[in-house]
Amino acid sequence: MFNHRNSAPDAQISHMMEFAHRAFQSTSIVFYWVNDNTEMVNFQSRGVSEEFLDRYSSDMSRFDPLIVRKLAKSERKVARLHEETQNSDATAAYLNFLRAYNIVDNLEFVFWNDGAPFAGLGVLRNIDDVPLDTMNMDVDAIQKYLEFTMLMHPHVRETRLRTTLTNRFKLTPREIEVVSLLCDGSSNYDISKAMHVGVATVKTHVINILNKLGVDNRSSVVGLTMSLH
Repeated sequence: MFNHRNSAPDAQISHMMEFAHRAFQSTSIVFYWVNDNTEMVNFQSRGVSEEFLDRYSSDMSRFDPLIVRKLAKSERKVARLHEETQNSDATAAYLNFLRAYNIVDNLEFVFWNDGAPFAGLGVLRNIDDVPLDTMNMDVDAIQKYLEFTMLMHPHVRETRLRTTLTNRFKLTPREIEVVSLLCDGSSNYDISKAMHVGVATVKTHVINILNKLGVDNRSSVVGLTMSLH
């Protein structure tokens, strides 16, 4: 279910985690993307061990009261572990798991786009960190700032573009792939090699794309696509 492996460090995400680290003075920060099944994937972290992520994703996530799937059901954008936990065996097991890694609290931010979560950020308070001072900080404003920042991320913009091309213009996945290659400046021959199809098939795709987008040439396809970003 979970792809917990740290992907190659992303500069924009690293900058956001540095901001959270300075704002909350927390040692451990975890960022993750959220897929269409509301699952956490492609973690990027600082101050968190691979062992912790392994145990969390393989077993302990089911006990997490702040897991994004649960927060999404109630459309939550900010939640704090200290304020969410209830007395139960599951809660006790999860808190014991966190304490084994010297984690005593968690402030969770969920980032939304078009009514669905697309990413999240966990600020984990270690036992030696200063308390998470949510009373004197506008965490809702911080959530909005971080969410706006992540909406500008290339991954989100690419996903938003694909959704628009699919839903508004009814392009197929193969046609969207052709559009992407056209935007890279590829010729019909280049596209045929990249997609392992004949040039005639590429020409058919291009004609269909022109008709669906309501434009007359390849340059207009590129221009319209760039405007949708």
